[in-house]
Amino acid sequence: MAKDRRPAARHRQPGERLRTLRAAKRQELRTAPAPDEIVCQLCHRTFRAIAVLHLRRIHGFQGEHPIEDYKRRFGLRVAWSPMTCRLLRNVSVARARRDGVRWTPGRVRRVLRARVGAAESLAPSQVPSDLYQAARRTFGGWNTALRAAGIDPAEHLIVGRWSAEVVTQAIRARRAERLALTATQVKRADPHLYTAALHHLGSWGKALRASGLDPARHREPLKWSVAGARTWIRNRLACGQPILARDVPRGLRNRIERDTGMRWPAFVEATGRRYPGNRRTNWTPALVVEAIRERRRRRMPLDITSVNAGPGTLARQGAKYFGSWGGALRAAGLDPNLAGGQSARGLRRPAGAR
Repeated sequence: MAKDRRPAARHRQPGERLRTLRAAKRQELRTAPAPDEIVCQLCHRTFRAIAVLHLRRIHGFQGEHPIEDYKRRFGLRVAWSPMTCRLLRNVSVARARRDGVRWTPGRVRRVLRARVGAAESLAPSQVPSDLYQAARRTFGGWNTALRAAGIDPAEHLIVGRWSAEVVTQAIRARRAERLALTATQVKRADPHLYTAALHHLGSWGKALRASGLDPARHREPLKWSVAGARTWIRNRLACGQPILARDVPRGLRNRIERDTGMRWPAFVEATGRRYPGNRRTNWTPALVVEAIRERRRRRMPLDITSVNAGPGTLARQGAKYFGSWGGALRAAGLDPNLAGGQSARGLRRPAGAR
């Protein structure tokens, strides 16, 4: 009988396949996230839950419900880690046992309809937490639960679905009702309208223009003035209170800088008072000349003794840039001999100064 010379079958092949599958499973378990972690499908970082701030700040989600958009995009049922889901489920079960309430789909629908009949809000942030969690657990989502109860979710949104057209219509409605349209008043009375205007139109002024209104006619009246600033300084000093820049209301400081072009320390010294804090001025030759002419216009003495006795470092800066105080006076178009006998000799340029 002829001997069969075909190669013998490899009887260990099934065992090798099993070992390969086990090795692949072990590798998968090593690289799989822990039970208390979930992997973001966009940046592949691990979290306990995918949060709204992460989706908006890192990945640029712009919708009203970023988590729902994220789950819909990747076909996910939840955006929480398994342990987080288990903890939330245990909390809901413990609360239900404590209160003696067992939530079923029928009970959720009845409670939702009862709240509508009682004219109570059905916005997610306005309903009890146990009802909200029960609706999400039994129907998969709050809006799905509302639709199952025959309720339109759009009628119970706090913010609503804003657009540029809706914003302009709301502004015109406030105009027709003769309500205030200044940014401060609208932000206080209707913050959702104000936020939507910034989001869709860029600013409140642009929203007013898009509505056919002049923003200049709907501004807050200016509270501060230069005369009011002088009165504020006088009253603060009379009460022994500080007048440093950090103690000044921001609106007052901005008004002074806008109307006079001076920083707050310079304005205080322009009123004839010494600024109590450290004042740093970026001196230039032109600024030195302008300061000398300002003293001349205010009929203040220009001799070196009087200048050194006053606030600031004008005399030293004049010697730095013009060689001496007399040279600074000449650069300002003044005669040093008429300004005082000591003006040209009182302060010389320090050695090595540039």
